[in-house]
Amino acid sequence: MRQILVAMWLLLVMSSGAMAGPLEVEGVSLNDTATISGKQLVLNGAGFHKRGYFKAYVTGLYLPEKRASLDAINKLSGPKRIHLHVLREISGSTISSYFLNDFKLVATNAEFGKLIDEVGAVGAIYSALPRVYKGDVFWIDWEPGKGMSVTRNGNLIVRGLFTPYLTTPNSELMYQIMLRIYAGAAVPEDLQRNLLGQSTSMSSSAQAER
Repeated sequence: MRQILVAMWLLLVMSSGAMAGPLEVEGVSLNDTATISGKQLVLNGAGFHKRGYFKAYVTGLYLPEKRASLDAINKLSGPKRIHLHVLREISGSTISSYFLNDFKLVATNAEFGKLIDEVGAVGAIYSALPRVYKGDVFWIDWEPGKGMSVTRNGNLIVRGLFTPYLTTPNSELMYQIMLRIYAGAAVPEDLQRNLLGQSTSMSSSAQAER
């Protein structure tokens, strides 16, 4: 009887995993996998990011393999993706201001000095966007040998140092700081835990149960 019960429990676990499907956050469905230059990534975690009282965007983190800390993510070789699904309309100049403030919050003075050109390039990209609309999807990608790129709704954004990739010697450090901005210690602990795969409390199903 015990063996039968164990077998039934295993069948239930396997069945529920098979039906789990994509993770949903704030009504936004995030695929389990993503592909960069033919290389498959897995969804490490996802959550929603607030600006003031409002939920501004859903963030997903895609990696070659799942990792539970930023240090482990930085040591992981291969492409990486920060996935942003916009939840409310906002001006490009406001996003540029958010980015600069966030960067200063997580970077050291030495890093900021080293990356001044890269910061200017990213800020110029955001400033050049008249408006960002609800439903827009941005990918901030890192590809070894190519560099960092920013994509909006499937179209590469080209401006300044991005032609179409940010390929300066410091671009990997730049991407590590982008990871700090979206998934580092400066973001709320609950969001960080969700992005690092330590929790799914921000998923739509978990929110509905509260």
